[in-house]
Amino acid sequence: GLAGVARGGRWGDEIKVVDRPLLPEFERAKRVYTHLALATYLQTVDKLSSAKRAYELVLQEHETSAFVHTQLASLSMAMQDIRTAEQECRRAIEIQPQNPTPHFTLGQILLRRSGNSTEKWTEAIAEFQKVIELEPNYMDAYRYLGEISEYRQDYASAIHAFKELTRIMPYQPQFYLRLGNAYNQSGNKQE
Repeated sequence: GLAGVARGGRWGDEIKVVDRPLLPEFERAKRVYTHLALATYLQTVDKLSSAKRAYELVLQEHETSAFVHTQLASLSMAMQDIRTAEQECRRAIEIQPQNPTPHFTLGQILLRRSGNSTEKWTEAIAEFQKVIELEPNYMDAYRYLGEISEYRQDYASAIHAFKELTRIMPYQPQFYLRLGNAYNQSGNKQE
């Protein structure tokens, strides 16, 4: 059809498909991308155990992938396996310490692990701050920091976080509302 026309032929001309094996390095890449695509699909349709196995197959081919370790951490967290989630995040950070995503995921894991114990939130807060250090416009890190600060009645920190959110997303009224609430709680009625 169309390929025949592209070669200068007529519509309906057939093209022979040659079935040759790929070079070994491309064969490995094909396996990696096939497993990644499968894992992504399975994760999307909530088949988390199967998605986890597919990501583990990717790690057999490419064990130093911070992305895959971070994905495994997210899956483990969704499956309520907090210990494995934390291990996977720490491995991703070890592989690629300048990537903000595993730091953010680790912050979420540490919050979940600590429960309502606000004293144990310090490590999670440090991870969210590391995210912002690495990526100054990481909206979700500011959102977590603002909410945690508000809950802890640290209104100066909450104000800072919500101000940054209004800078990053100026058309989101909810951030202005949260900022106004933090100012109100701090006693700064004029702002």
